[in-house]
Formats: sequence, C-alpha cells, structure tokens
Amino acid sequence: IVSQLDSSLRGGAGFATRAATADSVASLCNSCPSTFNKFSGTSSTNPSVRLLRALYYASERERGIAAKDKMSHALGSLASQSPGQSVRSLVLKACSRYSNATGNNEDPTIRRSAAAAVRSIVVRAPNQLLDGGPNDIWGKKVLPVAFLGQKDEEKKIASIWKDTWEEAGTSLDTKREHSFGVLVEEKILPNLVKACTQALDDVSWARRIAGASSILELCEKNILTPIAREISKPNSAVSLDSMERARRRAKAANIALTSCIGLITKPRIWNGKSEVVKTTVKLVGKWIVFDKSSLIFGWSDESSPCPWQPISFELNNNLDLFLEDRFFEAMPSTEDFEEETKCKAAASLFDKEDLPQNENDSDTNTKIDFVEGDKIMNEVTSNEGTIEQEGLGSTVSFQGLCKLLLNLALPPLGLKDDFTIHNEALPLRATALKGLTDLLKLLQLSAVNNPKELELLKEIYESIAYRLIAVFDMENLLIESKDKLNDLPPLIVACSIKCLGASVWKGIGNSSRNIENTLVITRILHSSLKKQGAWTVKEA
Repeated sequence: IVSQLDSSLRGGAGFATRAATADSVASLCNSCPSTFNKFSGTSSTNPSVRLLRALYYASERERGIAAKDKMSHALGSLASQSPGQSVRSLVLKACSRYSNATGNNEDPTIRRSAAAAVRSIVVRAPNQLLDGGPNDIWGKKVLPVAFLGQKDEEKKIASIWKDTWEEAGTSLDTKREHSFGVLVEEKILPNLVKACTQALDDVSWARRIAGASSILELCEKNILTPIAREISKPNSAVSLDSMERARRRAKAANIALTSCIGLITKPRIWNGKSEVVKTTVKLVGKWIVFDKSSLIFGWSDESSPCPWQPISFELNNNLDLFLEDRFFEAMPSTEDFEEETKCKAAASLFDKEDLPQNENDSDTNTKIDFVEGDKIMNEVTSNEGTIEQEGLGSTVSFQGLCKLLLNLALPPLGLKDDFTIHNEALPLRATALKGLTDLLKLLQLSAVNNPKELELLKEIYESIAYRLIAVFDMENLLIESKDKLNDLPPLIVACSIKCLGASVWKGIGNSSRNIENTLVITRILHSSLKKQGAWTVKEA
C-alpha cells in the first residue's frame, strides 16, 4: 500500500489524485500506523521515507493553499511513524530552504511551505522532539530558526513560526547540560545568538532586521543581560551554577554586540540599519552596571581582564572601537570600504521559475515532476549536518562606541560626501543621536558615585562637545565657520542639543575653557533659540 500511495502521489496529473493520496496517508497513520513503521533504513530505499520526502516536495509545488495544507497535514502525520534520522534530515532541509528564500532568492511561497512543514511535524509528531540526534538539531537549529521566523516580514509566515516555537519549546528537553532558568530562550541562548549573528551577516536586509529584532527581544526579556541577585553582591559566595550562567550570558552578549557593531561600521545605508543601532544601544545599556566586578561576567580572576567582557569602560580609549584595534586612528573614507554588492550564493534547491507564482492559481491539474525532488532529498547527509561552535567576539570600547554613533549622525569632513544630503539617512542619523543620548544618560547615573566613570564622562564630553555645538552655533561664538555643519534638518539639531545635555556632569562650569564654560554655552543656546524656527529645536 505504501508503495502504491507513493506512486499515486508522484504520478497524479491533477490535484484531486494528490489530495486523495494525502488524505489516505493521514487516515492510515491514525488507524493503521504499523503500515508505515515496519520498514527499515533511512534513505529512499525505505518506502515510508520516500513518501515522506515526496509529500514535502508536493507541499512546496502545489499551487493552492488548500492543497499545500493537505500535503503538510499528511507530512506531519507520516513523520510520527518515520525513522527519526529521516525526519531530522527533512527538518534541517526545510530550515535551510526557509533561510535561503530571502534576498536575491526572495520567495514567500518557499518560506511558507518550509514553515508549515516544520510546524506540522512539531504538532503531529511530538515524539520526534524527544530525540534530537547527536547534534541536538531541535535545540541547536530548528528552535533558533523558529525564533527568528517570528520576525518574518510576512505576518502569516511569522504566525506559523510562532506556533512552532510555542509547541516545540514546551516539548524541549529541560534536563540538558547547562540548562538555566525557566524560559526556553535562556535554555538555548548560545544557539539563539549564533542564529541571530548569522542573520546579521546575511546579504538579505529582511534577515538582518530579523536578527537585530531577535537580539532586542532577548534584551527586553532580560536574558541577554547580567544576572541579578547573588552575583551582583560583592564579596558574596557565588555558586558555580551562577558563575556558569553569568559566563554564558556575557559570552552571548559579547558575540551579539561584536556582530551588531561590525554591521554598523559598514557605510552602506539600507532600510533597517537604524534597527541594528537601536539593538546595539539597548544591549550596551543593559551592561552599564554599577557593579564592575568581573564576577558579573562569570570571570573569577580579578587580576586580569575578562576576555569575553562585552563592553569596556577604560579611560583613554578614544581611538579604539574594539580594544586595541585603533579603529579611529586612520579613519578610512567611504571609497575605501568594500561595497556590499556581492550576493551570497544561496543554495537554491529548486529553480524559481519552476515554482508557482500565484498560490491561488486555479489551474490545479498540473503534474508535478518529482525527479528533481528525489535528487535533492538524496543529497541529505547521514550526519544531519555539523553544527559548529561559535567563537568569542571582541570587547567594545564605550568611548569608541560613542564616537562611532556620533560619526554616524554627524559625519566628519572626510566622511561627509553625499551622506548628509540623503533623506533616506535621516531616520538612521536621528536614531544614532538618540542612542548616544540614552547611553550618556545611563553613564551619568553610574558616574554619580564613581570617580572613574566621572572621568570617562569628561573624556567623552571632550571628544564630542565641539561637534555637537557646531550644529547650533549660529553666530560662530565657539566654532569656526569652516568646521560648521550647515543646513541640517531641525530633527538633527534638536537631537544634538539633547545629546549635549546628556553629556554634561555636575560641576562642569568650574573651568575657564570655553567648551566647559556654562555661560558661553548658554549664550550659544540663547542665540540658536532666537534664530531657529522649528519647535522641536526650541523645545530641546
């Protein structure tokens, strides 16, 4: 019977035959499950495995949504009776199909089919979730893809991945090694961060935005942040579990922050880059903590710096973006940056021109060619793919990050070119200034009772004040006209004034230098107030 079902599915010239086959498979899985699980082997020589792969291929090639749903339903039912290795290989292939159907290979149909297939397996074959194989593909691959998939730009696809995340998350083995907390996100935190950084490194803008949004969600849930309670108490006896948990969080934050800043440093403006800036600011803000003990990073050796510390507040690092990299020593011009014109050779399992272009196409009497599907499915490796371990990132200099955000909003003379006249850059520039303002406000709070951080705030003010004042010094009271930034939008002027306010400290007026003279700065603000017509500037 299984062989005949496979033949009818592959040989059916119209939707009616294939739909009847899918219904028969689902019915037999419920009434006579032994029909499918009596075969041995995990390749196409096993009739059940061959039928399983054919159903997945058909779910992607069918034109109508109803037809796709029938195939996915039958696929999930059959997966519960199929060998675990075959199911895991199919799920990995579906996740790969989903990730590759973006950018130049953008195809919502492929992404929806892959998401529906994984959800159907998770919902109808929960027994498969108990065995992730030697590489634990459910925790290391499937759930991270589902977590990112919830941020898909197509709401229907995002909804499917949300169902997958909720269903698979509850079935995840909670007794895994180094499992902390009650949230699924923290149990698989290293794998989630690895998936997010891979998305940030993708050429697809949508994937980058999904990666940034996912990291932001981890920050808002206080998962990608320092742990609380005992580890934040100096001189307390910290348990080994708390140290390991703190270490995992710090390493994950280190990797995520390195990836985000690496993407920000690329000069190209693209839709969604402001989301990466927001995520970076949020993540750094979570690690501006009052207790600077190395225990907060899960590092017990106070005599040496922690190698995975996400952010450094050391003084005299105004030329470093990452510690000791001298990023700002010879600032490259925009021409020196490599353009992001290379498109990743994303593996295309099927030719796009052969796929249905309209899911609601009424022409359902079309025969599906399964030869190509067999060829592709037979390429699934027996080891279910090797999942590599992620290395560490680099420690970010807080001073360098502030300087990077300022350069993004108010480019120096050597980096201006056409950047400042692009209207598309306005949201990004405003986001950078607002992010810099938020970070400086947090540093202000931390510097109240911390002399070292007070000195850091003074150093940052010294490096950014001239550039900020130049934005609204209308009468050249402090800044020469050749250094001024003219014709800036009112939004940028207002954000610059607010940023300057966030960078001052208690006692700033106790200096004879004009840049720290409150009377001089007040005169400049008063002069700008009279000449600026925009209400946002007056309010600032």
